Amino acid sequence: MPTVLIVDDDPAIRQMLDLIFEQEGFTVFTAPNGLKALHLPTLRAGQIDIVITDVMMPEMDGLAFTESLKRQQPHLPVLILSACIEYLDIGSVSATQVMSKPFDVKALLHAVRCLLHKPVAPAAA
Repeated sequence: MPTVLIVDDDPAIRQMLDLIFEQEGFTVFTAPNGLKALHLPTLRAGQIDIVITDVMMPEMDGLAFTESLKRQQPHLPVLILSACIEYLDIGSVSATQVMSKPFDVKALLHAVRCLLHKPVAPAAA
């Protein structure tokens, strides 16, 4: 059973994603921002299979979170969700995939399944 970490400051989105992934058989952990996510024992222990993160969040946004996460666990797949994809500068972030909000649930599940089965290239040193 895969484990997903959902990082989003909007409680309604966290709850919706939690429900979607639990119904699909995932074990789900959530955090309201990148800083809190980085301190989750399950993340630190390497027990997460994939991370889904929003971009705009307080304390530590999704891009800073992803950069920090990729330094610690470069092979962990990350799916970045954002309502403002066209304004993102993700060139410096080794994010695995970016998806626009709002999203279709089937497309989200497909993207997650693809990321879980696709090897992630190591981050450049």
